[in-house]
Formats: sequence, structure tokens, C-alpha cells
Amino acid sequence: MSFLSIKDITKTYRGSKTPCIENLDLDVKEGEIVVMLGPSGCGKTTLLKLIAGLEEQDSGTISIDGECVDRIMTERRPISMVFQKPYLFKSMTVFDNISFAPKVTGQIKGKDELRAETQRYIDMVKLTGFEDRPATQLSGGQEQRVSLARALIVKPKLLLLDEPLSALDASLRVEMRTAVRKICKELGQTVIFVTHDQEEAVAVGDRIALMIDGRIEQFASPEEFYTRPRSITVARFFGWKNEIPCRFDGNDVLESPIGRFRIDGRTSDPSDMIMVMRPEAFFESSNGPIIGKVKEAYYMGVRVDYVVECNGYDLNVSLDTSYLRRPGDDIGLDVNMSGVWAVDCESDISFTQQTDSEKGLKGIFSIFKKDRS
Repeated sequence: MSFLSIKDITKTYRGSKTPCIENLDLDVKEGEIVVMLGPSGCGKTTLLKLIAGLEEQDSGTISIDGECVDRIMTERRPISMVFQKPYLFKSMTVFDNISFAPKVTGQIKGKDELRAETQRYIDMVKLTGFEDRPATQLSGGQEQRVSLARALIVKPKLLLLDEPLSALDASLRVEMRTAVRKICKELGQTVIFVTHDQEEAVAVGDRIALMIDGRIEQFASPEEFYTRPRSITVARFFGWKNEIPCRFDGNDVLESPIGRFRIDGRTSDPSDMIMVMRPEAFFESSNGPIIGKVKEAYYMGVRVDYVVECNGYDLNVSLDTSYLRRPGDDIGLDVNMSGVWAVDCESDISFTQQTDSEKGLKGIFSIFKKDRS
């Protein structure tokens, strides 16, 4: 039995012709961290608000730990929520902010017990020594640590995190996502974490629900998104930049214009499909099955990103910097098969070559020009 059960949820905002969320199902296990990932406007924050009771669905049901919460007010639902902005009481200290909710609700009785429990959560979020620090004198990362402790001290059945790290700088985001996962796993806390950041989702989540246009496109472990994307939409979102038409023989073999490849675990009748290949799955090999010519090269510090032409198709290839190839060079490539997969054909698929405008700012950092010899 799932701990959080969302069944057939639909939500349409007033004035909109199309639903923001339509017929969505989601089941979350107790103690699991599930990340709702997707681009802006896909419905992930709306879903969080429906779970919290901040919005009301048009149809469908939401249950937490076996109890339907559809008609329960937000303040009576067994949840805590952390927003993008900390919303701390600025007139209070770190200690007072964290201890406020259990003190007001009477959840923790007795001054000594309240002080001990508050100190426990202060220590847990690594703010020991900051107990008497005013909220106005905290950094962004410290504010979010207070918010997390304040949400957890009331021991919610479900913790909702709405892009809690997006306002922090890059280094703080990495530090905080590690802290959030570590603390929640230690407590066995069930979590729904909303983000648009793919790297953050992979680092935090036990499972990821990728939302596109109000529906869940794939719900799986982070590893599956990098090895077995369900569709071309998922593949594109997770950096599978190479899309090659192929024929699947129904027995693990893909026949394509750039070569013949064997994959494991694809179940399908013989059919035309799309072979997707991760740029980092390639490695240079003089005996490799792929022979191409370098068209473009972009130095990225720890790697070089190439565009390699092979039998009329442009391949995006990411290699280490041990040897730099230049436009016009012939190159032999092999591929790690964990970075090769096949997905069903979709009507919007086209195999046009990438234009300079599609490359965007990446072209600015090119260290090799086509006219160089």
C-alpha cells in the first residue's frame, strides 16, 4: 500500500482552456524521496499545492497514510512545507523560529523537552552555535536550514519542498541538496521535492517523476532515466542528444545508418524506432565501428565536445582532453552500450542537423574554427 496515493487528479485553472494537470496518478512509498521534475509550467508546483490543500482539484483523490485528505484544511493535513523563500520570523532567533510551531500547538510539552528537541534539530541541520543568532543575520543557506528544521520538528507524515534551493548560488545548492537528502533519509521522512534542475533531481531523489504538460512522462529511478528513457521527450530532457532512425529486430539488435548495435532489455516486436545515444558514451578507438569526420570542436575544460559527421548524420560526442581533434580530422569511435537505447517513433521527430543558432552561446567558446587547417 502506498503512503501517498494520488488517483486520477485533474486541475484546470479558471480562464484556461486546457487542464494544468489531467488524470494524473502517483504512488509514493513511506520513507521515499520523490522528486517532481519538469520545465516551468508543467504542473509540478500545482500538484504540490493540491497535496498541501492550497488548491482544490477538479476531480480525483489524494490520500496520505491511508487517509483521504481532499476535504481537510491545509493546517489540519499531516504535512510540512518548505518554500523557495524561507519566510522566517525576522524578529526571532534561530532557536525561536524552530521551536515556534511545537510550542504554539502544544505538540511538545514542557520547557526542558522543547529545548532539548529544538537543539536536536539545530544540531541536525548543522547550525550549532547559531541558536541566538537573529534571523536577519543569516545567509541564504542558513535560512533554508532553519526552514528545514522548522518543518521537520513537528514530525510531519509528509514533507513538501517547493524548489527550496533555487535561490541559492551553485556551491550552496550542492551543499544543501546533500544535507536535505542525508537528514531526510536519517529520519525516514517521506518527501515530495519539486525542482526544474535535472542534476538536483538525480542527487536528491530515490525516484523521479518527470512531468511534461500536466502528465507524468516517466516515473523511475535516476539510473533508468540515464539508461532507459521511456520516450524521445524523456531522452531529450536528460541529455540524450543523438537521435538516429533505426530498425529494431525484436531480438536486441538495432540496425542504423551509422552501424549495428546490440542493446539489452528492450522488449518490442520488430519495428522502426529511434536510437538515442548519450554524448559521453562515446570513446575514441581506431578499431571502432563508427568512422566519422570532425566538423566542430568545443573545449569545455574537462572535456571536448565534438560534432562528428557519420554517413550524413551529425553526432554529438563528448571526449576527454587527452588528445584534441580539429575540424576535418578523421576519427574512429566506439560506444559504451549503457549509453545507447531505442525509443518508439513519435510524430514530431525530425533528423535535421543542428544549426548555429540552436547551439546558442556554446558556439562562442569554440577553440577550433572550421577554416583552420
